[in-house]
Formats: sequence, structure tokens, C-alpha cells
Amino acid sequence: SILLYDRSHNTIRNSARYFQDESKITLDGTSITESDNSIALQAWTTHETVHINDLHAGWDWKHPLERELQSLVALPLRLAGVMLGVLEIGSLQAHHFNTTDLATMQQISNQLAIALSNATAYAQSQQVARNKTQANDIIAKLQQQLEVGDILNVTIQELGKAIGAKKARIRLGTSPSNIGES
Repeated sequence: SILLYDRSHNTIRNSARYFQDESKITLDGTSITESDNSIALQAWTTHETVHINDLHAGWDWKHPLERELQSLVALPLRLAGVMLGVLEIGSLQAHHFNTTDLATMQQISNQLAIALSNATAYAQSQQVARNKTQANDIIAKLQQQLEVGDILNVTIQELGKAIGAKKARIRLGTSPSNIGES
């Protein structure tokens, strides 16, 4: 499983899972709580790898697949000190993962953190590019207008479209010091 941090809700969400030959990707998946997955939350809060050799050996851990899995590793996804999420890797066998496996998983989690960070940076740069293009289109349309009324009309229409407003209004008046005077 890959659990990603949702900044807007300050939580981690189960965003991707592969189990028994079935993949499920839900970027806006359900928030993880202590009663749902205390293993992932432990890795998240401590910023350290959690390795459990035998989930059925009296551990008091919670996990959505605790009945099926025997061993589990939860690795924090962190880049430059910033937590991005948690990577969970489980096995149907107890004591399945050795130190070489853990080192390999750590490298995979590092590479995944880099890929997630790069994808986020790319998405943000694409949004900036779209915003700049949209702003340039609005400016070009405004520069074609000769009358104040036409400028205001284009401004309200284009800005309304750009931000998805259902209603927009432009108010013209005198200086703020004259507002409210009779």
C-alpha cells in the first residue's frame, strides 16, 4: 500500500494498494485512523521504519489486512525532511523479510519519495504555466478594447470564467476616504 499525506486535511490517505493480484488506486482514499492502521501511523508519526515479523504473535497492531498478512514493513516516504506518506509492504508468511529485503525496501521508498516529489513539482509548474497562459489571454483581450465599458465587460467575463465564478461584479467609486459620506 501507498499512503499519501493530504495537506488540506492533515492526514494520510490510503491512495494505492496491490493485494492478491488486484490493484486499486484512489488518490482521495479514506483517511487513516489509529483504529484502521496503527502500523502506518506509527511509521508516519515516528518517521521510522516499522518492521513486524509476525502480526499474529500477540501484537496489538491494527491493519486492514491483519488477518491475511503475517509480516509487514511500513516505511516513511520522506524527502529532504518532508514527510510525503508511508509505503507498506506485507507478506503472507511470518518472518518473511531479512535485512537485505529491508535495505532494498528502504532504497525503493527513497526512490518513490523522489518520484512523488517530482510529480508534485511538475503538476505545480503545469498549473503555473496554465495560469500564466490564461492571464496572457485575458491581457490580450483587454488590450483590444477601446472603451472603459468594454474593458470592464471583458474583465468580468474572463476573470469569472478563470475562477469559475457564477456571479461577478465590478464596483467603481471614489476614493476610500469618501465612502459613506453624504
